[in-house]
Amino acid sequence: MVSRYVVEDGRIVQIAEEFDQHGFGMPYGADRPGEKLELREGRFVLHMQRAIGPLYIRVGEAYGNRLEAAGSLDLTQWGARRLELVPLPCG
Repeated sequence: MVSRYVVEDGRIVQIAEEFDQHGFGMPYGADRPGEKLELREGRFVLHMQRAIGPLYIRVGEAYGNRLEAAGSLDLTQWGARRLELVPLPCG
């Protein structure tokens, strides 16, 4: 699964989730206004615009968690744990 986020006005906003197949806890449709579920190149893509607070990620080597922005950062380098991601103020 791939989750996509952007930073808008100092907040983390989830804009998409991409996954290969439905499983426990996976969306079966667009449950909220403005969401759209589509099938693209054999993958499900749920488009959304969900502002969230801090982003907590439970990382583990088996999942290969990565943060990709200007480059790529292996989040598992700190071991299996919960990481909190917050946007830094600009300017």
